[in-house]
Amino acid sequence: MLPRSRIFILVDPECRQKHLVIRLLSNVAQPVRHTSQKCSFDEVPQPKLRFQALENKITRLETALFQSENMQFNSSEPFTDIQRKKHLGTFPYPVPNYSNPNTFSNISHPNRQSKHDKQQASSQAFKELWGTSFSPVAEYSDSIRNSDAMSNNPMDPTGHDFLSTDVLDRIILETGPTRPIADPWAFAFSPSDNNDAEGVTTGPPSMDSDLFAALQIDTEQLLPDPLSQDRTATLRAYILDREELPKEIRDPLLHFFFSRMLSFGVMLHVERFWKSLENLAKEDQPHPAFLFSMYHCASQFSSDEAVRALADEFFRISKAKLDEGVAKWDTRILDMIRAATVLTLSSYLRANFLTGWVLGGVAMRLCALAHYQRISFPFSSHSHDHPKVNICNPDRRTWVHTNLRIPSPKDSVELGECIWSFWIAWGMDQRTSIATAYAPAMHWSEIETPFPLPLEQYADIDRVNNQPMTAVYSLFDDSQQTLVGDLNTACFFISLLFLIEASRLSDWFIQPSSRNEYLSHMCSLHSSHKTPTSTENSPQEPVDQRINPDSTGPIPPEIIQLQNAVTRFVKSLPLERMNPAQKVRGGVPSLKSELALRDHSSSGSPSASSEDDWGISVENVLLHTEILTTHALILQQRADYDPSARAQSVLSARSVVNIIHIIVDVDFSRFGFYILNCWRVVAHILLDEVKRCRSIGNSEEAMSLTIDVELIIIAMKRIGEVYRLGNIAASVLNS
Repeated sequence: MLPRSRIFILVDPECRQKHLVIRLLSNVAQPVRHTSQKCSFDEVPQPKLRFQALENKITRLETALFQSENMQFNSSEPFTDIQRKKHLGTFPYPVPNYSNPNTFSNISHPNRQSKHDKQQASSQAFKELWGTSFSPVAEYSDSIRNSDAMSNNPMDPTGHDFLSTDVLDRIILETGPTRPIADPWAFAFSPSDNNDAEGVTTGPPSMDSDLFAALQIDTEQLLPDPLSQDRTATLRAYILDREELPKEIRDPLLHFFFSRMLSFGVMLHVERFWKSLENLAKEDQPHPAFLFSMYHCASQFSSDEAVRALADEFFRISKAKLDEGVAKWDTRILDMIRAATVLTLSSYLRANFLTGWVLGGVAMRLCALAHYQRISFPFSSHSHDHPKVNICNPDRRTWVHTNLRIPSPKDSVELGECIWSFWIAWGMDQRTSIATAYAPAMHWSEIETPFPLPLEQYADIDRVNNQPMTAVYSLFDDSQQTLVGDLNTACFFISLLFLIEASRLSDWFIQPSSRNEYLSHMCSLHSSHKTPTSTENSPQEPVDQRINPDSTGPIPPEIIQLQNAVTRFVKSLPLERMNPAQKVRGGVPSLKSELALRDHSSSGSPSASSEDDWGISVENVLLHTEILTTHALILQQRADYDPSARAQSVLSARSVVNIIHIIVDVDFSRFGFYILNCWRVVAHILLDEVKRCRSIGNSEEAMSLTIDVELIIIAMKRIGEVYRLGNIAASVLNS
């Protein structure tokens, strides 16, 4: 075989003849110079063996090519000299036929097109080289012998393949889908005849028709084995070009998001949202930061690998759009609050704690900018009025231009969405504060907005105004036996507030509040401590008994008041919220139940199918987990003054483990970050009790408690299968 550099020289017929003459002359002896200055050449016999070897190689190439093209010629015999003349025309100078192969599909990728052009040019040059030899044709017996040798080893010993372009196309179609390769044009050919290859030919892999239909791509023009990276790159290019998703991809993601939107930290009127997508006015459309935050959450559960691969891209776009909206004073403040809340939750689930804390602060700052924490009751058109900046104050005159007028809610339903968005953002900020020990953005004493009601009730605003409303300042009113108002949805935020207050009982410095003199007294007491004797000589100052766990003394009123408030709250729970194991319509079915199988096999939207299923209520499980965790924290602090409360604290903590048994067959991704906080607190309470039991020699009780901690770790790892935070929390407890 000639080197590659010589192949392209032979494309032109004149160059081919000159090159062959030069090669023949190079084998002739050097001329002998005589005195007559005439050159004469010694006659040298032609190297017949060399021409014979070249003819044998050409015959082998003809045989290999003919075997590869037997589907076109319907024959398995090698070329004879007559067949070669009929096929190539005048021998040994055939008229090359550069017709493009008909079996090759169009190439979509530029790099692939370039590689295809190079292979096509090489194939054409090879066909020209095919008939350029001056040597005679080999005997038919030699061709048969070479054909038998090639049938056993169709590849040339040098390692080069000599298959034409159309054969390459067929190998692409047959072997492409069965072998994952980095380069679509890098193929490892295996020695097998075409008949066997036809028997094992596998069809192209299944593709997501929705993705290609959304991108308006003709799938028949693509290679049957497109890599997922190419599909992801195509979708990414579409998003970057239009800053939106194709409708065929967008709608399924949004449907999935709405099926569990409260778990993602959003509550809105779904029908209004779908209508807003069709609005032509920009200010009436959903903010792109909110849209891409929803895409980000839903894409992590998508069955399409290309969509899942863009989850980080959705997060980046959403965060960039949020920063742009804040910088440009976008009036769609409600959507930006929702976007910041969703990104906060996602950041913590991915263990990006600092990013989540900052985004949670952004959500609360936007709420404060819109005064969502000061929505007054009874609700009216003036409930959302913003206080004007006092321009008479010289210190604030320079900031008058920052008094941006946020549009008021259009109607009572949008007012309800504002209330829900604020409380969800506040709850997310408080939960992240518990998880990371970072300072929260807003204390509950600054909140005037009532707790939210079911969103559909806000449509009848007069009826809402005529019923009692639960507010924050009424939770610690000891004059009431039960809480007033509709607690069906408010109970989730109330239990969180109690959990936050209980977790702050163990803090060395507790922020004073106007409702409790004990907190202010303890802070002033701590600041006046100079020496241990000053504490002992003051009969009116209660001693900090928490230094000695076995000491007893008067229980601080802060603990008693919080415990009474939690007890009053539990007595006020609606009947449908009393049992965490109760099956409800639209709940999360067991993974082993027939309802779950029917849900996976149904073709309808996730939201529509979930309404017909009965399962565990995620809200009830979270509610009772937070209540039991709050009880455990309060009783743990009370045990410093009342040792008998320690057993009750451990009992409450173990009750949280019992709830894990209830949801053991439920999809843990529905609980996520909310329940991880409680599990972590409960695990530390149980570990403290394990240390105490071992110190007193009660190894049996310590072993039983250790098993409960192991169950919590296993549950955290279950969540870690979906969210990285679960694995991190489990590894911390293991250490």
